[in-house]
Amino acid sequence: MIARRGVFKSDWYQFLYSSSYHPDDIIEADVRGTRPKTDISERFLLGKDEKIYKVQVVYYNASYNIHNVLTNASVIRGVRLFTTKGRASPSLDQAEGTTTTEQFDGYIVGYVSGRAGLAVDQIQFHWHRMVVGP
Repeated sequence: MIARRGVFKSDWYQFLYSSSYHPDDIIEADVRGTRPKTDISERFLLGKDEKIYKVQVVYYNASYNIHNVLTNASVIRGVRLFTTKGRASPSLDQAEGTTTTEQFDGYIVGYVSGRAGLAVDQIQFHWHRMVVGP
């Protein structure tokens, strides 16, 4: 995951993927949010055989005035990833809002999807059963 924390704590996210068969072939998912080309302030990359088994997301409800219409929407303020190798991406303790945690025994994150308008307003983690053994 690469990201930028700014006005909304998390201005954008982009997840990068590779196959265990071709670890040097990086697939870049769509950027969620607004990302200038040279605007990376956070980089959290997984090592060999490392998987994400738990995630935390901090969000809050924001009010926007769009074309003189007051609209409420949830805004993602931060994402924290926890790995099977005991590592975690930077803390979200400074992000104001509601914290939610997802973790399912025997499952790991396969990929991430979401959407963004003026800010990152939706993120979804897709879980896959962890394969044990050869």
